[in-house]
Amino acid sequence: MQHQIALFIDAENVSYRDFPRILESIPRLNGQLVLRAIYGDWDQPNLQKWRELAEQRQFKIRNQSNPSKTKNSTDMKLIMDAMEVLYRANIDIFCFVTNDADYIPLCDKLREAKKYVVGMGYSHNASEALIRACDQFMFIGTGESVIEANQLLPLIEPVVPPPPVSPPNPAAAEADARKRLADQMAVQALLKKAFAQATALDANGWISLSALGTTLREVQADFSAPKYGYATLTNLLESMPDVVELHTNGSGKTARLKGYTPPKPKQPSALKTASTAPAQELKKLITAGFDQATAKDAEGWVTLSTLGSALRQVRPGFTSNAHGHSTLIKLLKTMPDLVELRKKGGADSARIKK
Repeated sequence: MQHQIALFIDAENVSYRDFPRILESIPRLNGQLVLRAIYGDWDQPNLQKWRELAEQRQFKIRNQSNPSKTKNSTDMKLIMDAMEVLYRANIDIFCFVTNDADYIPLCDKLREAKKYVVGMGYSHNASEALIRACDQFMFIGTGESVIEANQLLPLIEPVVPPPPVSPPNPAAAEADARKRLADQMAVQALLKKAFAQATALDANGWISLSALGTTLREVQADFSAPKYGYATLTNLLESMPDVVELHTNGSGKTARLKGYTPPKPKQPSALKTASTAPAQELKKLITAGFDQATAKDAEGWVTLSTLGSALRQVRPGFTSNAHGHSTLIKLLKTMPDLVELRKKGGADSARIKK
């Protein structure tokens, strides 16, 4: 089997006058030249002759402009292309025309991948370390070679074709589709439950993603986006536009359930006065919510999300909006004689005043 050769020339490192001798050396590698590319900053006047010769020989002209005069910019372009060829093309022999030691790590990497590496440069200024990094190094125009190609080429391991792809298993594909559907339905139900329990919704139903994530973990302790196949909560929410709306503002992303409508405030009972009866009933409800909450700390503090869940257990359908306030914390601030509030670790908590 004939070997496939890729030739990379660093035009800034070698004279165009040696181009014919470079091409004359390629047949010594006993292979077929299937890829040839030349690299340089073609805005430089001294490289125009190189470009003319390379175009005549149908080389790929790879430009690396360098307006800031950054060192090694052309080298980096060549190295990146060679690594892409390593992983995307079936090349056996990589040949680099240069004297520059900057290519030593590239040579090492290619040889680790069982590729045959050939260097080509001048005997008077080629880097000794670069010569040692190659399987073979040819000195341009001298006919000399540090290692003869014919001695080492048989050592190149043949390229092993990838194993054939197994035909799809209909039963496995159907099972996988069922699992994805079940996961999607489960996460949708979880989201709806979290929105129902969230106490940080604003008047229009929006909640920050950080607060939503906290509520999701309160609903399901082991919740995480990767568990459902998504890298982040944002990715998960973006995958279900029929269920959730997303909005970006100055402080970050917010979300709400699709088609959200604010709950209608309950009308006060005709039997109660507008002054004292509703306030007394609300204080009883708040007190009952604190009694129902089980996640209080030793001092009686409970997070507002937990308190909101407890209040909905005492009175299903409870919302702060029904009592004239967009959030639970705003509602609690109207009764300072009953409730204390504090912020700790970024979370709001409350307790019954002692």
